[in-house]
Amino acid sequence: MIRRSFFSRLLCLLPALVLCGCGKPEALRDPKVLRVGYFPYVTHTQAVIGALETEEKGPEGWFEKALPGVKIEWFPLTQGPEAITALFAGTLDVTYCGPNPPLNGYQRAKGVEIRLLAGSMRGGAGLVVRNGLPLTQPTDFRGKRIATPQLGNTQDLAARSWLTQGGLKVRLDGGDAEVLPTPHSQVLNQFRSSTLDAAWTIEPYITLLERHGNGHLLVSQASDPVTVLATSVAALEGKGDVIRKFTAAHLALTAKLAADPDWGKAELRKAFAGTTGQRLPKALRTDTGWLDQAWPRLVFDPALDPAFFRKLLSDLTTTGLLHQQTDPADFILPPSPPQP
Repeated sequence: MIRRSFFSRLLCLLPALVLCGCGKPEALRDPKVLRVGYFPYVTHTQAVIGALETEEKGPEGWFEKALPGVKIEWFPLTQGPEAITALFAGTLDVTYCGPNPPLNGYQRAKGVEIRLLAGSMRGGAGLVVRNGLPLTQPTDFRGKRIATPQLGNTQDLAARSWLTQGGLKVRLDGGDAEVLPTPHSQVLNQFRSSTLDAAWTIEPYITLLERHGNGHLLVSQASDPVTVLATSVAALEGKGDVIRKFTAAHLALTAKLAADPDWGKAELRKAFAGTTGQRLPKALRTDTGWLDQAWPRLVFDPALDPAFFRKLLSDLTTTGLLHQQTDPADFILPPSPPQP
């Protein structure tokens, strides 16, 4: 089933409280239960569809058919770092998230805990600028205000790297341009009030700002991974066979979405009209054209390129978000074969 408040139900399982003796229930180690984190966004299409099918079809859902006898529990989250915290705590077995949080987790654990299972999507992220502003290159953003979803998340790092490589000095608390961690829910109003000049964000917020915020896409990250599937070494040790089968079903779903976009869009529309609908920005809930506009930017791709993550490490260091590096040689697991 779909759980609507992950932290309200599992607060005592966060790492700090685990260290205080709260412990982990036996259910968390049950190989017949798989706990999956995801964001109810377009960039997490596989998870949104998977959660919908679990709710509507039960044992006949997409992932359930690949995991007979296993109960799949879906937990909608809001930020990548909270997903990785849950992997460390053991309250999630696998999670969909952006590429930067699991890499940060891998670095934090010095390579001994976090692993990537597969890619999920490329594209669907980029820099949106308010129309009418003379902003076309990094140096134009001197003195400007750019929103990102959260300090240190994938889009925040992309914004800081782009500005830095373009010649600006960007500090964590200011610099030549202000990079401001801003909740998704606030960006549209701040665009409309001219409080923000730009936002480095993901779908559906790119399309939201284009259609309802008088913005245009200046930089598109068409070739960069926006979503990956991650797990922990502890979860692999306890539920390795289940996680491998889940990954194989994820790869098969990714292939179907790439081959049959009409099916994918229909499933997403159904999902966003149901329990995940309230997670959509209000302006898009009655906007029938937004998904058709956003879809061409989404590339369903399970590949993981080690060179991309080495560049991420370099960018983390250059921007001051990381001070020591661990070789990411074990970060990406060998691919699982897709389920038929």
